[in-house]
Amino acid sequence: MMTSSSGWPARKRRIWSARAAMACGALLLGSAVHEAGSSLPAPVPRHTPSLSLPRALPRPSKLRRPLSSLPQSIQPAHVYRIRWGDSLWSLAQRFHISIAALESANHLNGTTIYAGDILTIPTAHTVVPGESVESIARQHKVPVLTLWHANHLVSDKLAGGQTLIIPAADASASVFDAQTTPANGPGPAPSTVPFTHEDIRLLAHLVHAEAGNQPFLGQVGVAAVVLNRLKSPGFPKTIPEVIEEPGQFDSVINGSFWQSPGSLAYKAVMAALKGADPTGGALFYYNPSLPYANWMNTLPITATIGSQVFCR
Repeated sequence: MMTSSSGWPARKRRIWSARAAMACGALLLGSAVHEAGSSLPAPVPRHTPSLSLPRALPRPSKLRRPLSSLPQSIQPAHVYRIRWGDSLWSLAQRFHISIAALESANHLNGTTIYAGDILTIPTAHTVVPGESVESIARQHKVPVLTLWHANHLVSDKLAGGQTLIIPAADASASVFDAQTTPANGPGPAPSTVPFTHEDIRLLAHLVHAEAGNQPFLGQVGVAAVVLNRLKSPGFPKTIPEVIEEPGQFDSVINGSFWQSPGSLAYKAVMAALKGADPTGGALFYYNPSLPYANWMNTLPITATIGSQVFCR
């Protein structure tokens, strides 16, 4: 076996030299990486977005009244002068109201309108439970009789959610309130005769029997006819005598007069006693769909309310 002069075997010297070379290379590589890394910019820390929740709103306190009972915004009805090209359909779309409501508020018998005429543009009121015709009339500042007539009411009971038409206060109040002047002359003056409870009861019986299925204004008209007769020559001068005069009222003849009247009939009587006369001073009335005396066709018509024709 051969040996070096220093005494290390040749194989060991080669292994040591290789390991020394590898160690020196690792040291040199590590130093280079460190120097290169020190010249790079510092890494930017990654931003983690955070979700900020909104602050919880305070819980509203319990309402003392339901929302439906809170005051509604009132938009009064107004009048509109018809222009060329207008139609009920276009006006209904423009003012956000039904054609039927326009026809009812203006007492139209069809959809034909004419330029230059005046139309009442009503508003609508949704009935809240507990409201009455009188309270709604006060809220919208319209006469009670006008409200009855515009909605063709036949009962004083209103249902929650029911829609009422609110006509313009100045468009029809003079026509359907208190005294009206017929075309052929002034009507009778408001009655100043003191009436008894029995008078009011008998008149309510007559109103209920003769016009219980008619609009409220028609019921007022029947009571007004009786009161007009009291102030006109040729007729009895007390309510019982006017009602009991032979051949005058069908309900007295057939006995339906004695049916118990409801509160609506009494309201109609009281309206007439306070001076309301939607008939324009009528002394007679008839229903064209029922038998009536032909001679009434010769009398001037003062008003048509519901299915009843009033004349004098």
